[in-house]
Amino acid sequence: MTKFAQDLETGDALAPLSFTVTPEWNQQYCYAQEDFDPRYTGTPAEVHPTLLLSMSANTKSPGFKLAPDTGSILSEQLCRFFHPAHVGKRIDVAFRVTRIYTKQEKRFHVVESTVTDEEGTLILKRESHLIFGRAK
Repeated sequence: MTKFAQDLETGDALAPLSFTVTPEWNQQYCYAQEDFDPRYTGTPAEVHPTLLLSMSANTKSPGFKLAPDTGSILSEQLCRFFHPAHVGKRIDVAFRVTRIYTKQEKRFHVVESTVTDEEGTLILKRESHLIFGRAK
């Protein structure tokens, strides 16, 4: 996608992201969160859910870019987890603008992030409401 994020329209998709969480990455993330639940270190280990949230942000798309002097603000989000993701499996994230609306004279973009594993199992759906603004 060659458009700036704020110029995307309903139906536009950002470039997808694929990654694999290694045991070391998951462990370091869990240490940073001070979350030592055995489900994140066992076999098979689950990927920490906030790591999935971090990696499913629209800014993680390889095609995400903002115009100079422009910023984005996350104003609202709805996340639904369907299944756990497992360490060592490829995770794919698809990004799509599902709606654009105006509220209090501000234009909002709704971006849906759909997270699946390498077998196509639905892991997470995330709906983010974003506002874009220019520096003054």
